[in-house]
Amino acid sequence: MSEHLFTIAPYVAVFCFVAVSTLRLTSGREIVGQHHRGGSPIARTLLVFSWLTVVAVHIALIVTPDRFAASTRALHRLIAIEIVLLTCGLGILVGLVSSIAGRLRKAQHSGLHGADAAFLGVLVIAVISGVVTALLYRWALAWSAVTLSPYVHSLLTRQPAAQIVVALPYVVRLHILSGIALVALFPFTRPAHVLFFEIHRAVSVMLTRCSRRLRTGNSH
Repeated sequence: MSEHLFTIAPYVAVFCFVAVSTLRLTSGREIVGQHHRGGSPIARTLLVFSWLTVVAVHIALIVTPDRFAASTRALHRLIAIEIVLLTCGLGILVGLVSSIAGRLRKAQHSGLHGADAAFLGVLVIAVISGVVTALLYRWALAWSAVTLSPYVHSLLTRQPAAQIVVALPYVVRLHILSGIALVALFPFTRPAHVLFFEIHRAVSVMLTRCSRRLRTGNSH
C-alpha cells in the first residue's frame, strides 16, 4: 500500500459519494424489493448500540483527538473503552455474518444486488481488521488519536500526509483503506437508495406545501 494510494483514494471516494448521492437524490426513483431484517428486537437493539458506539468513538478520534487522548490517559479508563469497543466489534461481526447468511438465502430466489454484496464484503474486512488491530496492538486507541486525526486533517487541507498511514502496521492500513472504500460504495447500495428516496420525497412534500401556501396567500 503506497503513499499514492492513501493520497488519491480518499478524494476519489468522496467524489463518488457526492456525485452518486446527488444523482439519486434528484432522481427520486423508488427502489423495489424487500429488505432483510433478521434477528430478535433485542439483538437488533444491541447491534444498533454497538454500531453507534464504534462510530461515535471513530468520530471522536478524528474530530477531538486531544480531548479524547486526555480522557484515555487514565489506564483503567483506556482499558474499559478498549474492552467495550472490542465487544462491540465482535457483536457487529456476528451480526454481519448473520445478515450475509440471510441475504444469501434470499438471493437464491430474488438475487443479491452487486453493490450490496461489495459493500458487505468490504464492511466485513473493515470490522475484522478493526478487531484484529484491537487484539494485536495494545492501546490502539491511544496512538490512533495522534495518527488518524492528523491524516484526516491533512486531507481536508488538501495537503495529504499519507506517510503517516504508510508507517502504520498492515492490518491498520487495511482498516483505513476499507473505510475509504465504504464511503465510495455506500451510495450504490439499496439501503442508500431507499434513504435518498425518502429524503427526496420529504423535500418534495415540503416544497409542495410551501408552494400551496404561497398561492393561497397571493389569492387573498
